[in-house]
Amino acid sequence: MKIKGLRWWIITLIFIATVINYIDRTAFALLWPEMGKDLGMDKSDYAIMLNVFMACYAIGKFASGKLYDKIGTRLGFTVSIIIWSLASAFHAFARGIISLSIVRGLLGIGEAGNWPGAVKSNGEWFPIKERAIAQGIFNAGASIGNVIAPFIIVFLYTMFGWKTTYIILGLVGMLWVIPWLFLNKSTPEKHPWVTQEERELIVADRIEGELEDSENKDEGLSVKNQMYYAALSLNYYRQNPDNFDLTKEMIRLNNLYSNFEHIENTHFYANFGHLVGYSAMYYTYMWSLVIAADMFSDFDQNNLLDTTVANHYRQTILAPGGSEDADKLVTSFLGRPYSFTAFENKLKRN
Repeated sequence: MKIKGLRWWIITLIFIATVINYIDRTAFALLWPEMGKDLGMDKSDYAIMLNVFMACYAIGKFASGKLYDKIGTRLGFTVSIIIWSLASAFHAFARGIISLSIVRGLLGIGEAGNWPGAVKSNGEWFPIKERAIAQGIFNAGASIGNVIAPFIIVFLYTMFGWKTTYIILGLVGMLWVIPWLFLNKSTPEKHPWVTQEERELIVADRIEGELEDSENKDEGLSVKNQMYYAALSLNYYRQNPDNFDLTKEMIRLNNLYSNFEHIENTHFYANFGHLVGYSAMYYTYMWSLVIAADMFSDFDQNNLLDTTVANHYRQTILAPGGSEDADKLVTSFLGRPYSFTAFENKLKRN
């Protein structure tokens, strides 16, 4: 059996995964008022949960990249979405701050894998000339997920309550795994359902050695692309709108940061949801990756389950929660101010 245009089925599934990703992460904020009341938790506990999620999300970005490099995008995506879907469902069984912290942390670790996996799949399944539109498709999942999440979650909560809502959201993610494993049997070079025409299209214009090196390049390309989004958002917000040419500034920043050439008569900023839904501060999460890489260097690379370092992390980072500035907590864990060196070395290796 051959499936014409199989790559578009793959990117559609990744788009759906991204929508699910954003619905699952949005649920906590919308369900918290009733959830917090039932669990006897207050605003300070909510702040701790946000810190736990973001810390684990940053670490998950780093760890998931290594995971995808080891086992590939097919199994990598499966692991990521199973972790975050189970974590989402287990919110329904949380009984207090400890159990809720665990499921929030697992949700962050699992959801972080969506982006390295999407970028890597893009590189595997699309020729260079189509990667911009492929990236646009899965990025659109974030915007659409943000838009539809309140309607879906409020509807489910009204019908079933917050506990069943979390369980339903988890089940949706688990169901996604079925078509993913069914359709994404292998890479395009070995997939039995890819037509010869599509296989030749995918590999024809790859640069020499790209197949062997793609896993090492994807993260650097992803970081560069995020810096483009950050620069675009920051520069738009800080300019005087009276004499500001949106398109000219977009082209300048695209040429400076983006992995893709600007296409004439297109206006990316008009569909850039983060300009409305977030400010440029959103992209400070890139610094979270820097901090995570620095902190990760304290763990034994050959034994990530080392209880000595893990207990130190729990005592200096997780236990204090939101009681101290994040900068102070990280300094306490490392025994020094964090630096860019570990992340820089990681990119150099890639």
